Amino acid sequence: MAAEEFARDGLGWRARLLSQKLSEWLELQSTDIPVPPVPKWRGSEWFDNLGRVIFWILFVALIAWGLWQLWKLLRPYLRDHGRVSVSDRPPTDIVDLPASLWMQRAGSAALRGNYRQGIFCLYRATLQQLDSNGIIYQESSRTDGEYLQLLRGLPHARAYRTLFVAHQQLCFSRAEADSELYNRCLQAFQELS
Repeated sequence: MAAEEFARDGLGWRARLLSQKLSEWLELQSTDIPVPPVPKWRGSEWFDNLGRVIFWILFVALIAWGLWQLWKLLRPYLRDHGRVSVSDRPPTDIVDLPASLWMQRAGSAALRGNYRQGIFCLYRATLQQLDSNGIIYQESSRTDGEYLQLLRGLPHARAYRTLFVAHQQLCFSRAEADSELYNRCLQAFQELS
């Protein structure tokens, strides 16, 4: 016998097998063999109702789980980052406070867990310190990017960058303030002092 007769993985062998299965299925469909009736079980209506209840419970649970997953996925985008709460709103009547007072406010805000306000106060203390030392005078129209360009040649440019970039991200993106970011900003401010 040749090796080809025992090969059962070739394309020809698979085509013959498919042809055989197709002809057997056609033969089964063409015969008129009566199918015996399926006996009704005692209490089958009860089982049918139980099956329906279980199906709907599982269906509702699956839909609820899917909605919960969708909510978890979209939750960061559903928050209203455009609104500023009363505690996050910067005070408008205290622009010319000394840097030491801004530092006190930053510390008290951080102790309350309001790291966003604490970072804002560190930012304001930095601006006040720049103004008081005559390095860069404060202008309300000046952006963080403009401050960074003006500070580029100074010895502690990296510390300034940490503070200004953190402020920019908190104000103009969906970034969240946490204790780690606050501590980095505090360390940067202490390098400047």
